[in-house]
Amino acid sequence: MSAPDFAEQFRQLVDAFDAIPGVGPQAARRMGRYVLSHSGSRALGESIVQARSSLNHCAQCRMFTTETLCADCSAAETSDALFPGVLLVVEQADEALHWREQGYTGPVFVLHGVLSPVAGVGPTQLGLAQLKQRIAALQSQTLWLALQSDTAKGAGAEPSVEARATELFIRQMLPDKDVSLMNDNAITQAINDAIGETGCR
Repeated sequence: MSAPDFAEQFRQLVDAFDAIPGVGPQAARRMGRYVLSHSGSRALGESIVQARSSLNHCAQCRMFTTETLCADCSAAETSDALFPGVLLVVEQADEALHWREQGYTGPVFVLHGVLSPVAGVGPTQLGLAQLKQRIAALQSQTLWLALQSDTAKGAGAEPSVEARATELFIRQMLPDKDVSLMNDNAITQAINDAIGETGCR
């Protein structure tokens, strides 16, 4: 490979890493050098290709799954006894797993982001029409919004402007529902309260 060919391909590789939120140019260059210099990076590339080709969004809750429906939705999930009428709406799929580990056993819905016109993320990208359908199917009355973008991380952090905009849009879309934008502390407390009332864990 000639120097110009290498320079162009390396630039494309760095640009791809730089496009990841929170990475930045210097970290992107380090990642690019790692990919080209370490044999273990081949496994990384194969894992990315495999995940992209095999995983898709659950048709009901938008969690990642290899099937049309995830395991929870395939089990004909209904409103949980500990959290009657509650639907937990999270920004990212890994956050749904986190709240499962903390004791939440009710249904979830994953937005895969928050509203951000600058980034080209609108209601369609977040599946808000699908959210409305899921609420109707579950007959959910209460929505817990766990929407803490990268600018507002931390257990007691205030939600970001984008999270607030997403909350407002959902409130306007669902005027008859109890919609609450909650930080990590509030959700943890709500889960503990529900578990404490039943004595279950």
